[in-house]
Amino acid sequence: MPPETSKSTSSWRDGVTSYQWLVLFVAWLGWVFDSMDATIYAIVLHPALEELLAVSSAGPVTSEAIGWHGGIIFSIFLIGWAIGGVLFGIAADRFGRTKTLIASILIYAVFTGLAALSQDWWHLAIYRFLTALGIGGEWAAGATLVAEVWPEDKRAKAAGLLQSAWAAGFFLAAALNLLLRGYGWRALFVVGILPAFLTFYIMRRVKEPDRWTQVHQQDLASGAAPRAGLGELFRPDLRRPTLVGSTLAFVAVFGLWGSTNWTPTLINTLPDLQGLSREELSARVSYA
Repeated sequence: MPPETSKSTSSWRDGVTSYQWLVLFVAWLGWVFDSMDATIYAIVLHPALEELLAVSSAGPVTSEAIGWHGGIIFSIFLIGWAIGGVLFGIAADRFGRTKTLIASILIYAVFTGLAALSQDWWHLAIYRFLTALGIGGEWAAGATLVAEVWPEDKRAKAAGLLQSAWAAGFFLAAALNLLLRGYGWRALFVVGILPAFLTFYIMRRVKEPDRWTQVHQQDLASGAAPRAGLGELFRPDLRRPTLVGSTLAFVAVFGLWGSTNWTPTLINTLPDLQGLSREELSARVSYA
């Protein structure tokens, strides 16, 4: 009988070090909690604004008023997200990916927790704007960190795994809402501060990427100014990818925030569910 030949099976995971997996996991967790803190507002929008608008309202708070003010806060949040992405992107180039990741997580966690102290709707709007600065910055720093640490031929797969964190964070927010449904909307914001503890682990275990460190040291040695201007994105060789990528991101975010994030409010106003207790309504929102 001819000798058996063994086929060597290779996997895309071959060659990926444990440290590279650690970096991906840390960035993934940061994006999970990012998504969780972003989604918390969508889940508690109706009960939160129902209470906060009553402070300055002479009569009963209508669904129209909740929708109007909720939309304003959503818009303020998205503006903060955009600003945070730009500012923290620049910071990541100048000060380092890991440092910027830590700062962005601290910002979105702390201000999510502080939102529980809101006494009027505009207090909540301010806290959500400040939260959004960190949320926009976390993706800018985390995605870049993974891209620079992972092997070039495996970056697309790492990016796909990283993006899955958003769905995980969405489900986590819904699960926490179900678990804490008897404690009111403020409790959910308080839980949103917990991601801050992740930063202690990042500080101990994750270093700046070698690629960024080498470029940074070269700039310091030569006395050159850090190359972090936004104009770099619109150089002739980068203009088309920048515009195409920005357009695709706009369409994706528009679809997400224009539909999915209004679902909890829609559930709260369905005629068939009127008469349910606040806890029962909160449970239905989580299941949806």
